This record gives sequence, structure tokens and C-alpha cells, in this order.
Amino acid sequence: MIIEFPVLHQQSALASRAPAQTVPALLEHTTVSDWQTGQHDAGSTITHTRDGELALTPQTVDMLPWSELVETPLPTALHDHELLTVNDSLYLIGGESSTGISASVHRAVIGANGSLLPWQPLPSLPEPRSLHRVVQAGNSLLVVGGVANNEPDEVPSVIYRAVLTADGGLSDWEALPAPILPSRLEEAGVVVVNGSLFVIGGTSAESEVLNTVYRAALRADGTPHTWEIQQPLPIGLEDYALAAQGECLFAVGGNTAANISNQVYSARVDAAEGITIWHELVSNRLPVQRKSHTATIIGGSLVAIGGNNGLPDNDGETVYRAAIHTDCTLDPWEEWTDQALPRQLVNHAAAAANGFLFVAGGNRYGNSELYDIIYRAALVPERYPGNWQHATTEEQHLPAGLSGHAAAINDDILLVTGGSSSGSIQTQVYASSALTCGLPGAWYTVSPLPQPLHEHGTVATGARFWTIGGNDGQADQRTVYTADVQADGSLHAWETHPCALPQSLSSLAAVVIDDAIYLSGGRSGYEEQAHIYRLQTDSADTGTCWQTVGTLPVPLAEHAMTYANGSLFVSGGVTDAGGDLLDTVYTAPVLDDGTIGAWQELTSSALPMKLRSHSMLAIHSYLYLAGGMDGGLPLARHELFRAPVLDDGTIGAWQELTSSALPDSRYNHAAVATDLYLGIIGGRHNEQDTADILVAPLYAAAQQATSTGEFDLGRVQNIGELTWHVRGDPGVALEVRCRIADESGVYGSWSSAGTDRHLAIYNRGRYVQYLLQVTNPASGVQAIDAIRLSYGAVGDFVRVVDEDGANVAGAAIYLNGDLLGTTNQQGVLAPEYMPPGRSADDHLVVLNRVHEQATARDAHHTEQNDSPANWSYRTYLTSLVISDTGTLSAVAPQSGGQIIQVQRESPLILFNLVISLEWNADDAYLEEIAQAMSFAADYLFDISDGQMAFERVAIYDNAAHWVDADIQISTKNIVRPHAYIGGITGDDPVHVIRIGRHWDGRTGNSGPWDEPEGYRTLVHEFGHYALYLYDEYFYYLEKDNGELERLPGACTRSERHQGDDTINASIMDYQYHSSELGARGVSGMWESLCEQTEQWRLNGESDWETVQRFYSDTHELPRWLIRTPQDRGAVMAGPERFPTHWLPFPVIELHNGETSGLSLDLTVLNPRGQPHPGALVTLETLQQGVRQPIDQGLTNGAGQITIMAHSKAMCCVPVRSMVR
Repeated sequence: MIIEFPVLHQQSALASRAPAQTVPALLEHTTVSDWQTGQHDAGSTITHTRDGELALTPQTVDMLPWSELVETPLPTALHDHELLTVNDSLYLIGGESSTGISASVHRAVIGANGSLLPWQPLPSLPEPRSLHRVVQAGNSLLVVGGVANNEPDEVPSVIYRAVLTADGGLSDWEALPAPILPSRLEEAGVVVVNGSLFVIGGTSAESEVLNTVYRAALRADGTPHTWEIQQPLPIGLEDYALAAQGECLFAVGGNTAANISNQVYSARVDAAEGITIWHELVSNRLPVQRKSHTATIIGGSLVAIGGNNGLPDNDGETVYRAAIHTDCTLDPWEEWTDQALPRQLVNHAAAAANGFLFVAGGNRYGNSELYDIIYRAALVPERYPGNWQHATTEEQHLPAGLSGHAAAINDDILLVTGGSSSGSIQTQVYASSALTCGLPGAWYTVSPLPQPLHEHGTVATGARFWTIGGNDGQADQRTVYTADVQADGSLHAWETHPCALPQSLSSLAAVVIDDAIYLSGGRSGYEEQAHIYRLQTDSADTGTCWQTVGTLPVPLAEHAMTYANGSLFVSGGVTDAGGDLLDTVYTAPVLDDGTIGAWQELTSSALPMKLRSHSMLAIHSYLYLAGGMDGGLPLARHELFRAPVLDDGTIGAWQELTSSALPDSRYNHAAVATDLYLGIIGGRHNEQDTADILVAPLYAAAQQATSTGEFDLGRVQNIGELTWHVRGDPGVALEVRCRIADESGVYGSWSSAGTDRHLAIYNRGRYVQYLLQVTNPASGVQAIDAIRLSYGAVGDFVRVVDEDGANVAGAAIYLNGDLLGTTNQQGVLAPEYMPPGRSADDHLVVLNRVHEQATARDAHHTEQNDSPANWSYRTYLTSLVISDTGTLSAVAPQSGGQIIQVQRESPLILFNLVISLEWNADDAYLEEIAQAMSFAADYLFDISDGQMAFERVAIYDNAAHWVDADIQISTKNIVRPHAYIGGITGDDPVHVIRIGRHWDGRTGNSGPWDEPEGYRTLVHEFGHYALYLYDEYFYYLEKDNGELERLPGACTRSERHQGDDTINASIMDYQYHSSELGARGVSGMWESLCEQTEQWRLNGESDWETVQRFYSDTHELPRWLIRTPQDRGAVMAGPERFPTHWLPFPVIELHNGETSGLSLDLTVLNPRGQPHPGALVTLETLQQGVRQPIDQGLTNGAGQITIMAHSKAMCCVPVRSMVR
């Protein structure tokens, strides 16, 4: 089993305990960025924790409109410069100004709100550079390529390096002595991926547009090793944009030797091999041609910014984006119309850092004016409310239904104060956990308020809670109460604060900004108020209690107020003594002195409806609006809306979050929020005070659609399952893969994806690395609370791998002939499929189907085995081992983890045959045929050296499926067995194996089929039908006149009645005393006589060569290999029996008719009453109303014949004989 640990949200120390022998240990990750690793033994536990939760989404970031950083432009106007972000700084390097190419380097620190501190000069480059590229390599910056002046022959090949200092500065630049660039380049693409530096394309000193790709592995100090040439671009490119997301590279647009391109090329960078192939994303080209643009990655999308298509008046302000898939492909490009640049730009630079995107400098195409402007856009990690959860237990519900109450939350406690319950105003105060893990815990009663209150305000400042104003049921109040949270988590008794309100107020709005409480509006008596009051809570001066710091545009009560991005926002409410219900939204900045600036009505962002008694919260740069009354019917609302908060202190349009609407309507409720959750507490619903709690998770978006982590088990151990807890948008598809490394730390290949919240690893190793990927561009997110790994005593399991160590999915595993199950996508048969107990005689065999050959014949489907299609044979890779002497061996089950390998050189081809008898046979005859096919399976297994047998044999009588049959058994006693060459894959239904009722090696009138002469002959005919072999006991010689003369032949010996049939060839000559096929060049299996046979005349090769030719895999990399005596250099005597104790084949189905047929011994007399030998006897039957004759053959010397009777004939048509 797996031990569950709670998800912690603070750093946890490693705790050890006594190892458990029967319980697997468990590792848990709950972090996305600062993954922790530890070493430990089986049975111990380690928990990796962080603050918050891991969340993934393919489109995770919204970009707000651009604003110009007017106060901190570039130090000089530039184009073809480089802008790079490292930590909290922007670095500006080189470029060309109006006075020439620059060697200057500057740095600007990024402020918390995306502002820039003044640019500071850093050590200059040793020589000027433009059209160059700059990358970070470890703790170094590298300047690669470019030009030092405008002369073509002055393209430098030197690489400059500077080391980042602890304070964000740079050391002096130095020219790397080696390796210099293999070619002098400008306008190339340069990137660092997987520990290597790549230089791609560009223009040479000779003005040639290049497609070359150079790679150099990076040392720990950021310097490159020697260069190597990689797979080139499909076409030469310069002045294009190059961007990397994880292991995916994208080359976007640019100049080719012929034109400006809109093509996009992608490549995956392998850590070991680098770039091995480029793909042109034909269906994902840019909507327009582009050069002199930039490209960057924003929230899992590739974003192309500005640029030019070669025309003066082009759309160089446009921004395009396309979501990136994990296979390095893209969604179709879309124009990001709301994020267009304020002006057309080419030859600019772009960089993203600290949640902001910066675009700097450049010029307009065809205009010599250079720009020093810097545009900034905030990158807002979107959070999406998930589904609301009701309180599910009595303890999670409020102790009483409440409305008009207030709630506040700090790091530890969620507090609910006062309110009205069924018309009674309350003094009770309830506390619970602060929504750190979703729904609150059990509510408990803390110190009550000194007086009953509702329609008041409650806020928290650190460990202190404040309750302000309100109504006691008789009158509005001025009193302010405080209560502090004690060290033990209890709440101190409420005390009256010396700073009472300037006036009695209820239905007010309160918010905390930097330890100051702001109140707006409210009702005093019947009149709404417009005052805004401020109390500095950390001041001991009671003389500066509540100060009037502003006035609302209109008096308001029952409104909502919140604070975001430096501004107050007020929405809805009533005015004019409650007679006027509003939908207005006002905003005003909070000034540095704590006063309120001018109010602005956001007419374009009014509420979607008129509202009162609603809630409005500010979280992660969005305003959320929930519930309330609109004055219509029904009075209460259940919608949830949100609007983005913009840099200019306004908001965008309100968006209804229909998938996150409240489960029921609410007003006069309380609302709280944390970084992770929205909470709606109590309120009025259906004119009742409710005690219900609603909580919706806020799924934080990561900055990418993938995330990785690693577990270190300390030593090689059995590994169980990877599990994760997922919440969020069900439309988002999340896949998890893993790979394993042993003590060397060298990882194998990634597993198949797990999508159902667990991944059965069941392997052995020390290190487990996992990869989480969002695979579709849904608008929501997936939040992952914890990732857990079980290891140690994880139960018995089997993992199936191929010869390369790759997991094999869908492989069937048999224990002593019983199917245990098939492996999952990770190649695992999990412990629940493994029976308890072990025996020394137990053996496991694995079959992995790699090919299924279709057939045109019907009745060859096996729906019970999930194969509704008709098939003639299947090829499996097996775990069986066959020695050169024919001895079979299988794997014994082991306790714990077991890895079983299937091999290409251990194939098993299993055939699917249908047999149809012409008559209604009795049970004894059907059993004879069934037994014969069982013996034939052994014989085929022997002659194929353990590589062929029968999987299924379906036997029908009454001529059922006659035209579909592979083997037709005729009633006639004069039929000699014969077959068509290659009929198994032919389309003609008459190309079958045809045999009579009996065979004793000489005649069809006697000899049961389950004797050696019978079943060996069946396999001889099967050699024609399925193995494409011709006879070897005769051949035709063409005479001078063109006629063919039949002559006797032999392979290998003309004397067929001698020799050991276990090593004697060939069954296509004389099956009765041989069990091998002819093999040219192998002693005892070939001689010159074999070249005087029909097999040699028509196939021109030995039996084994024909079998290998028809049954080898045709793939370029063969999936299986047919081994022949030529491969071994000797005959294999066995194996004499198919291992039915390990595999349940052949499956023989008997399909008898409605009634069992009767056999009748008949004697035919001539007119003189004497026995008539050689008489042809036909039985007339009635089938579907039609008289149908069935030939029975000839009478023997005594005039006797056995009639293979048909039941309908016996009851409907008299038997008669025709003597000819």
C-alpha cells in the first residue's frame, strides 16, 4: 500500500523512522520551481514542500497593454542591439546609433512594478558590435558574431566573454582564445539549450546566407568546447528570430537567399545528439512574411513581435502568437490584436523578466530615425477559479446560518463575526483554519463581541482583528473593537479601541492598505454617506485617529470596495436613501500621503447589472465580483465575474465565468480570498440565512506548459507508482512521463504517458525523473497539489522490455499457461495481477504481438481476444529461450520487481485456421480431427525450430464456412491430400488444403488423422499452403520437345525409411520419417539431390530460405528475426512438443451441428447379388430445400463403404447407390 502524507506549505525537515518491511515508502513533491532532493532507504519517507501549488496550463500568461517607460529610455537611440535579462536586470549590449556602431554595455535594474532604475554603464566591449547575438552561459555572458563596422570583410569571428558579478555587474570582457567561430557570421541565431551553445544560419563575410548549424558543449564556466557541425537548416536564413522552449527550437521568418520568409522550422535538441532533424511547420507558417523582428516565449506560446515584410507601410506593429505543443509543433498563429505595439518597429530588441516584457529601440522600416523608446507590458499569470465546493461535513458548516456578518482572514485564522441569524443579531465569533487547504476545518467559538452587531466591517492587520461600526438591531454604531491572536492560536477578548468612528455607520466597506484601514460610505440612520476615512493602525497617537482622506462621487451603502495596483475600486450599492440601485464602478489612486486622488467613473467597465450586498475581491491583478441583489426577480444572483486591473488604474471589461458560477445565489454574505482560494461564507439564499461555505480553488498558471522533477532513492531499489492529485479544468489534458537511472545517473528513455492520475513505473533504479506536460490548448489550468512516489516493498510486478530496454506495452504474460494480463503503457503488469505464492515449477512466458496478417477469408476473427478483424497469423516476440539443441526454457517468477525481456531472435508465429467438414460428423470424428491438429501443432513447432505453431483452430461440420476454410475435409474416400502454394494469403477461396476422410500414407479409405501418417501429412500440406514450399519427392524435367517429364526426386536421401527422423530432412520429401526442412549448406540437411526437386526448380532455394524470405520482417529495422539452421550451422533436433504447460495454445474450437451425424456401413451388390467393388456411391441430401449430392467415394474389394451421413439426408431423402 502507499502511505499518504499531508501536503505541507512550509519547508519540512527530513524525518526518519524504522523501515517497514511490507509497506512501500513514499516520496512526495509539492513544488514547481525549487525542487528538493534527498537520499533515503526503503521504508523511510521524505516530503518535498513549497509554498503554494504546482499548476500547469498551455496558455498561462495574459499580456496587458503596452506602456512607454518615458523616464528611463535607452541611453541612446539604437538599432540592431541586444537586450538580455539576468535575474532582476536588463543588459543592453552594443548596437548601432546615429554616430556608428557602439561598444557600450549598460544595465538597468527592474523595479517591482516593472519600472526601470536609471541605466548604469558597465565595462564596454573590446570593439563595437551590431547584428550580433548575446546569450547567458552559466555565470557568463557571451557575445557571438556580428559586425564591428559596416565593411563586409570586417565580420569578426572572435567570441567575447564577461563574468556576472554578485552585485549584477560584469567583469571586463575577454576574447576567448578558442574556439573561435567556425565562420564569420552576422544576423545568425544563437541559443543555449541542454548545456550546449548553438549558432545557426546567418550571413557570412562573403554575404552568403547560410544554413549551417554549429554546436559546442559548454563548460561549467560558460566557455565552449570544440565546435561540431549539426543537421543544417532546410534553407539558409539570416535576420530571422530564434526562440527556445525547453528542448524545442523555433526559427521564425527571416531572409533567405531569394526572399523574405514566413516559414517556421522546429527542432528538438537531444542532450546527447543535439539537433538531428529540422521540421518545416508547413501548416503553421506566420500569417505574413517577416524579417528584422523578434521572437520570445510567453506562457507556453511562441510570440513574434514587430518586423517588416519588405514594404515601407507594413504592419510592423503587429504581434502574433502560437501555442507550443510538447512535440515541438505549434497551434495556428493568431494576431494578438490587443497587444499590438504602439508603433511599427524593426531591428528592435525584446526580453522578458520579472513578469514583464520589454521591447527597446529599433527604427521604422525605410526611416532613418532611430528610437530610444522602451515599451513594457505586464505578463499576468492568470488564475482560474475551479469548481465551487460546498461544506461537506457538519463541522465545516457555520454553527448557525448567518447574513450581514463579516469575515477576515490572516495567515492562520479565518474569523467570522456577528451577523443576523433568523432575525436575531449575534455576538458570536467563530474561527477556523485560513483556507490553506481548501474548505475550512472545524469551526470553534472564540471570544464573543461585546455587543450584537450586523452590517459591520471586520478586517485583519497581522495578528490583530478589527470590528468596525455596524448595527446592533436598534441603531448604527461608532465603536471599534480589536482582538489579538495569541501564541497558542486562541483569540484574546475583544477590547474597545480608543479611536471610535467619526460617525455611526453600518453597511460600510472596509479594506486594509499597508497597515492602514480605509472605510468608505455606509449608512447613518437612513442616509448613505460619502466620506472616506483612514486609520493608521500602527500609530499610538489617538489624536490622529480616523482622518477624512477623500469623498466618494456619490453617497453609498451596501457597496463593495477593494484595493489593487495602487488604486481603490468601488462598485454598485445604493444611494438616495436606498431608492437608487447602481451599476457604477469608480476608481481613485491612493496617493503617497495616504489620501485619495480624484475619482474616475469607469463607464466602459460598469457592472454587468445593478448590484447591492455583493462582494468584490482583488486577487492576482483581477477583480472578482460574486453574488448580490439586483432588485429584480430573483433578487439574489449567483454569477461570478472578473475584470483585469490595468496599469493605468482602470479595469478591463467584466467577463462572466460561467463555468465557475456560484452553485446557488447569495447576498449579504461574507467573502475572503487567499492566493489559492476564493471563499463565500454564509449569506442569504432563498430568503434564508445559510450556514453553508463555498470554496473555489484559484489555479495559478505556471510560466510554461511543462515541469520536471527528480526523486533520488539513495540506492537502486524497487520503484512502484507515481501518483499525483489534480484539480482544475477537466478540459485540460495532462500527461506525466518518467524515466529511470541507476547509480550512474544515466537516464533511459521516457516512458509512455500516464493520464489517469497515476503512472505505474514498477522498475528498479535509484533516480526517477518525471515530466508533466499539458497537451492541449484549453483555456483552463490543471493544478497539482502533490506528486508522490512509492518505492521499496511495492509488491510483485513484472516489467517487459525489448532488447533496447524500452518498455513494451500490451504484452501478454502467462503463468503456467494461464493469462495473467497484459502490460500497461509503461510495460508493467502491476502487483494486483500477480497471484500469491510461488512454486519451483512456476514459469512465466511473455508474448508481445508485433504483426497481424489479415486474410480475405471470413470466420477468422476472434472478438473475444479484441480482434474483430479476420487474421491468418500473428507474429509475436517472446521471452522463451530455445537452445541450439531445441531445449526450451522460461523465466521463473521472482518476488518483488522482475524485468523480462522479449527478443527479436525469439519470434513465435501462430496461425489461425478454419477447418470445415463436408458432412454432419459424429462427436468421435470431430475429436479425432481436434487431436490431429494438436499433434500437428507439435510437429509444426518442431519442423520450424520452435518458431511456428497454431494459436486457434476452429472446426466446423455440415460444410459450415466451407468457402472460408483453410482445410476442407471431403467425404470422399478417394481424395489424396493436396494444397495450393501460398493459399494462406491468397484472395481466391478455392486455394485451400483439401483432404479426405482418412489417410494412412497410401489411401484415403483408412487411417485416422490423429496418427503420425495423418497429422504429419497435414503439416506437409500446410508447408505448401502457408510456407510456400513445393514438393521434394519429384520434379519435372523439360524435354527437348518442350514437354515436361515427371521424375522421382529426394531431399535429402532417396532411401526414405532410414535415419533419425528428429534430424532428418525434409518433410516436403517424406514426412513420415523426418521432422526438418531442407537447409542448404547445413550438414545432414542438404545434398545435391535436393536440387532435383520441384522446390528447387520453382523456388530456386532450400526450404528454410523460402520460409525466411516469406516470414521475415520487411521493416528497415526488422522487428523480428527468423533463425534458420544456416544461422546456427547445424540441425536442431527439437523441440518435439509445443509448451502447452506454459502457453495455452492451440485453442481448438469444435462447432458441431444441431444434431450429431450418423455413420452407416453400406454394401453394394451387383445384379447377381454379389459384392460390387469400385462402385461410386453418392448420398443425396436436402439442404435448404435443394437436393444436394455428396460423393462418398468407391466401395472396397468387398463392395463395402462407410457412408458419412448427413442428418437431414437420413430423415428426408432415401439413401441409394449409383453403380457405374
